[in-house]
Amino acid sequence: MGGWDPYPVVAVVKDFHIGTAKKTISPVLITKASKYYWKGAAKIASNDLPSTVAKIEKIYNEVYPEVVFEGNFDQTLQNYYKAESQLGLLYRIALLAIFIACLGVFGLVAFVAQQKTKEIGIRKVMGASVFNLVSIISKDFLLLVFISMFLAFPIGYYLMGKWLDDFVYRIEIQWWIFAAIGIVALMITMISVSYQSIKAALMNPVKSLRSE
Repeated sequence: MGGWDPYPVVAVVKDFHIGTAKKTISPVLITKASKYYWKGAAKIASNDLPSTVAKIEKIYNEVYPEVVFEGNFDQTLQNYYKAESQLGLLYRIALLAIFIACLGVFGLVAFVAQQKTKEIGIRKVMGASVFNLVSIISKDFLLLVFISMFLAFPIGYYLMGKWLDDFVYRIEIQWWIFAAIGIVALMITMISVSYQSIKAALMNPVKSLRSE
């Protein structure tokens, strides 16, 4: 067959990727050469690379003493997902941005609570409960959170879908992912708002009315 020596089929393995997950799994023939030495690949742990490579070289020299061992780390798989690795860096930067945004929300709530100090004091003297006083400050922030989710979720769903469309083998975007994100966003907002709101609501109304 085209100059190849006939070999018996000794094993059939399950399908596996030899390329990127953005392409379908293609047929692979694994064989040995009778006259030439071909490359071999091994999956190794990364916790002790020098020792592992030394062991592989020792075994190789015992089997093929006439051929010099030339080992290297193949970057092909890493190059397949270079774009995804860069996206991972952007995600970590986004987490930092979220943390900074939370600090901004906390500071903004403190500023709003200070602006409404007299209003809160008057309402407290008139018999308003702590819950009512907290709702005065928190309702505006919660409204902004709901508006942002209303705008961000459809855009996020569309962009995630377009990115996943590049992969032949992909997951489906589940609704609970956005629900979890929304709950976390509300919790972060409520924690930031509640602390400053309750602090302002529990303040002595006499001091509140005297504040400038």
